[in-house]
Amino acid sequence: MTQNLITQVKRYFIVIVLLIVGGLPAAALLTGFGPENFPGHKNYGTGVYFAPNNIKIYEDPDLNSSLKEILNWNIARVQINSATGEIEDPHQAFIAFYPYKGIAIMTVSDDIENWAEVIYDQKSDKRGWVYLKTEGLKTEYNPYVGNFYTWLQFMQTFARKNLLYFISGVPKSMRTLRSAPQDNARPVNYDFSQVRSIEFKHIRGNWLLVRVRDLGQGSPIGWLRWRTDDGKLVMFCSF
Repeated sequence: MTQNLITQVKRYFIVIVLLIVGGLPAAALLTGFGPENFPGHKNYGTGVYFAPNNIKIYEDPDLNSSLKEILNWNIARVQINSATGEIEDPHQAFIAFYPYKGIAIMTVSDDIENWAEVIYDQKSDKRGWVYLKTEGLKTEYNPYVGNFYTWLQFMQTFARKNLLYFISGVPKSMRTLRSAPQDNARPVNYDFSQVRSIEFKHIRGNWLLVRVRDLGQGSPIGWLRWRTDDGKLVMFCSF
């Protein structure tokens, strides 16, 4: 058994123990969530921040600035702890949250050197600044924690590493495989009803060149939107 597999088995054993001891719902802990509804009400900003377990959110991009909020989460808790008590649900703070994998992703609305402005409460559009520190935070399974990525960088990096899925509610017109990265381009004759996986090939602006694998229609290649022109996500990476 490889060291990587041994480590993974240990992580799942910890999760199982926590479920037994803490009585947490297995589906919520093991599954997590990504962007769930199209177009939805969440603001996806200019990029994403891979948040650590302890998130300090400042009034200004200055370590001497006052703290607006401190958020905490960990593998043992699908809930989120808020210093102010105003954040009650991980959906308020995160656009994607897979606690057992150590992944919590927040929307970034602005950035300057070493700092990112995050939307830490999507419900009330509350924003604050996080210091982009990665020292001592990275793990084997999440070497990206503490980092900021523009959306283009995010898709280039993570769509390449993971399969893709359509967000629930995306209209059929956006689930049409096209011959070019244009809304009026000729459709590729394909029915997504039996899709098994969508694989990244190339990115051009708000479009992805993908290979679709399914249960009987071959593996066609074509273009799909991953984002609308006004910034609403159409597709996301399956973590």
